[in-house]
Amino acid sequence: GCFMVMVVSTIEAVRNVPRIYIQAARSLGAEQDHIYRTVILPAIVPELIAGWRVGLGAGFRLDDRGGADGRAGRHRLHDHGRAPQPEYTDHPARHYHHRHQGGAGGSATSLLHPPPDAQAQDEMVSVRYGVSPFQDTLLPVLGQEFGWYAEEGLDVEFVILGWTEVQEALAAGEVDVAINNISSVIATYDAFQFAYVYGFNIFDAGAALMAKPEFKSVEEFEDEGMERADAVIAALQQMQGRTVVTTGNTDMGQAVVGSAARVGLDPDMDITIIDLNPDEGLAAFLSGTGDFYLGGIPQRTRATAEGYKPIVVGADLAASPLNGIITTPDYAAENQETLLKLLRVWFRIVNFVEENTDEGAGIILDVLNAQTGANMAVEGFKVFWQGYEHYPLNPSEIERDILSEDGYSYWRAHWGDTNDYFVNVSGVISEPVPTEGVFLMEEIHAAYLEMFGEEE
Repeated sequence: GCFMVMVVSTIEAVRNVPRIYIQAARSLGAEQDHIYRTVILPAIVPELIAGWRVGLGAGFRLDDRGGADGRAGRHRLHDHGRAPQPEYTDHPARHYHHRHQGGAGGSATSLLHPPPDAQAQDEMVSVRYGVSPFQDTLLPVLGQEFGWYAEEGLDVEFVILGWTEVQEALAAGEVDVAINNISSVIATYDAFQFAYVYGFNIFDAGAALMAKPEFKSVEEFEDEGMERADAVIAALQQMQGRTVVTTGNTDMGQAVVGSAARVGLDPDMDITIIDLNPDEGLAAFLSGTGDFYLGGIPQRTRATAEGYKPIVVGADLAASPLNGIITTPDYAAENQETLLKLLRVWFRIVNFVEENTDEGAGIILDVLNAQTGANMAVEGFKVFWQGYEHYPLNPSEIERDILSEDGYSYWRAHWGDTNDYFVNVSGVISEPVPTEGVFLMEEIHAAYLEMFGEEE
């Protein structure tokens, strides 16, 4: 019994090493054995010692802890009278399964251990929800924090993965739904054929081309007397002959390649692109790789804090992406009610954060900063919330901003522009992706109104 406890403790310690440490070492050219010796081993020593102490103690107290079958060792203990902390595993991704002390559902439940009320759990609908470590795509974890999914009869397991990794997990059946966007659905259509269920997060001005300090921003060119349009062109043309670190076949790669082409650069000849997931790309950029970088808001925040600067942002760089829920066509067809309940919780979440921004931000940033090392503060979150990106608060605002032809983020404009880019500019797909059977938002929206009305 004690041997297995120590083995499991060692495995868990390795899994809990922050991925950013390993990614940074790889970006510096470290070999795998060197990473184990200089990164992983030093990082796991404290947890390893604690786990071995528990294991050795269990060997002497086995008869007093539930018998020789070792079952007592499978339950994580919490101090009485305080909220349990989130629990994570890393195989192959981090998982989040935690409830706020005051929320419905009570105490935390690790993904590795059965809940206390197995019969009630059997009546819940299980959903594996893929999210990426960004301040916007992590918003759904608030529904777990306060027990709102449980109120809808949903047992949600969050799987935290990189932006492109979450697509692979969805295709492999490792998650049921995920937060992603139109660009990813279209770029990967030939390979995965995902369905875009519902868009609810408009990424207006969050995108930023980050640069080393010696490069000039749009505003600096304007200060020299240029008109805004000319200043944007001059700022973007600085990419010529340089290296850009970004994430290919996503809205991030689309922004880099599309903006380069727009100002007369040949993306294949005039710039070198290093394709990495956002966290890996940031680690590489901060270690000296590349001249420019484009990732998400957490990476933008960290790069700015490290002395790099945004030189082109928002609409000057690219059309705003539309983030939302994606899934497989089969799951969408068989689980519409579950998708509608996930949306109901989403609206509840954004309204909560709108009215309780400090509290909501604190919970999200605890997860985000532990995952990425972004070190984003609550004040930074508040700058982006309903500023650099927007969250419609109810179905009426969704209709106004996204579903209406007059909406400032009309979905068909996104769909057409993205098809044009991935067919005619990048050549990632051979022909435009149709909307029928792929873009489900209009029918899901109608079903939502029928089921819940405008209550939110």
